[in-house]
Amino acid sequence: MTPKNFLAVALLIFPLCTCRSQNLDSLRDMLKSTTGNERIDLLYAISSHLVENDAEFALTLAREAMMLSSQSCDELRITRTGVVAGIAYRRLGLLDSAIQVYERILPIARANNYANEILSILNGYALAHTFRADYDKALNYFFASLSNESVYNDSLTKSVTLHNTGLVYYKLKQYEKALRFFQTSHLYKEAISESHDLDVLTLNIGLCYIYLNDYTRASEYIRRALAVCGGACSRQILMESSFAQGVLNYRLGAMTPAAEHFNRSYELSKALNDVRFQLDNIDYLSKIFIEVGDFSSAAHFLRIGEDLIGSFSALTLEKSKIYSRLYDLYGRLKNYRLASEYQFKYIALRDSVYSENLALNLMNVEAQYMEREYRLRLDSQNELLLLNKMVIRRQKAVNAVSILLIGVSIAFCVVLIRNYRNKTMLNRLLDKKVDERTEQLQKSGLEVRKKFSEQMLRQRRTLRNVQIHLSRIQALCLLALKDTSDSSVTQYFEHINASAKDIQAIVAASGPTEGVSNPST
Repeated sequence: MTPKNFLAVALLIFPLCTCRSQNLDSLRDMLKSTTGNERIDLLYAISSHLVENDAEFALTLAREAMMLSSQSCDELRITRTGVVAGIAYRRLGLLDSAIQVYERILPIARANNYANEILSILNGYALAHTFRADYDKALNYFFASLSNESVYNDSLTKSVTLHNTGLVYYKLKQYEKALRFFQTSHLYKEAISESHDLDVLTLNIGLCYIYLNDYTRASEYIRRALAVCGGACSRQILMESSFAQGVLNYRLGAMTPAAEHFNRSYELSKALNDVRFQLDNIDYLSKIFIEVGDFSSAAHFLRIGEDLIGSFSALTLEKSKIYSRLYDLYGRLKNYRLASEYQFKYIALRDSVYSENLALNLMNVEAQYMEREYRLRLDSQNELLLLNKMVIRRQKAVNAVSILLIGVSIAFCVVLIRNYRNKTMLNRLLDKKVDERTEQLQKSGLEVRKKFSEQMLRQRRTLRNVQIHLSRIQALCLLALKDTSDSSVTQYFEHINASAKDIQAIVAASGPTEGVSNPST
């Protein structure tokens, strides 16, 4: 479908529920300009959007789309348009037609593995059987849907299936089981913050509490249901909430308020063309009028009910309720012929609805589902055990590697400690050797200094002696110079004295002497 057509559909469908006559011609004009797969997709988009509020018109479009899909042999489009047609038939109370459609498209969906469509068909199939009072078949399809392992069977889909499964047990008057399924569905919705059909689900929980005689909780859940949609509740919710309030007041013995609520729900069900709720409201209204003695009003509603079940014979449970009320009414009116006639019809239908075979089939279906669930849990447990074994093996391997690494680390630490100790010991020995060598060097230094001091002392003594002897030589030369007059001898003594002075100067320059002074000339 082109973006232009999508935009046109969005603009036209939105106000269609309130002003269908103004937009019907526009939709037909749009459909005239499209052909082939584009027309099929347009018909599918419009019908799937309108099926909740205008099932009759949606059915017309869906049937055309399904016919065109069959002509083009497009199995995916056949399946999808068939799903919409089944929903429309079901909402119009044409349950046999809905089942025929589902029987046609379910094999196609399974053959092509259209997982999402399979889930929709199973739920629609089960709902059709629910309203036909084929509760064993309904549960079988619902349980098959719950066990479906498709990725499309997510929390939202499971919450819808659980809700519908609870509806079957509600119809079977097994209110505790119904309540468990409703509450589980409610938990799924809370987990994903989903509000779709939450108001209907909350009302159904309230109805279960009514039949379980817990009127406080029932009233609370009816209030919660209306709070979900606030001030913008649809006519469908207003119809169902009025019915629930009527049942609550009836069970509390407040007949007048109960009748008012049932009347309000009945008028809304007529406006919505909801035959099933029309019959449910007629059942309670006639029951109230019979109990208060207003037989003419009861007869009026029951005639309407009898006409409806004549046109919608597939609503087996509702039909049995109408026959039961007619039997009761004519018994009160002492028309025993009609009373026995309707009693016979009621008994025949009751036996077909709540037959021994049905009970056996229900037990068999539940047993199969429980066995399937048990096997799934067992398989899951086996998988968990295998995973645990794998985890244990891996953990053992990790532990072994860890122990090995710890052992290697300990050995490495031991080697490091030993090396450290050896190095420490070597350092201590080296320090000891260094100390010993230092001590030896100190002793050697002391000896050297001592020997040097002695050598210096001897040298000083020798120099002193030399200086003394030189001083004596100089003194002798001076004396000899005074005593001799020979010029040659004088010259010799002067040379000797000069040499002595030179030697004395050399000695004085070589180092200090102690106690020696140069003689005066």
